[in-house]
Amino acid sequence: MIAGATLLLGVAEADEIIESEELETVRDILSDYFKIDEDSSVKIMQQGQESLEQSTGLFDAGETLN
Repeated sequence: MIAGATLLLGVAEADEIIESEELETVRDILSDYFKIDEDSSVKIMQQGQESLEQSTGLFDAGETLN
């Protein structure tokens, strides 16, 4: 789940600006796809953001999902 959140947030951040609508979309995608509640989605997004900040690219997250 964290790898998925990392990739989604990486795409949202591609233009170097993350809008609130993009964050809502990522949260909704995580909730729907993984069948988790909103609070869990937000926690996963926080972990995904931390992962994104620590990584040098999206390869690791993509490799995890692959």
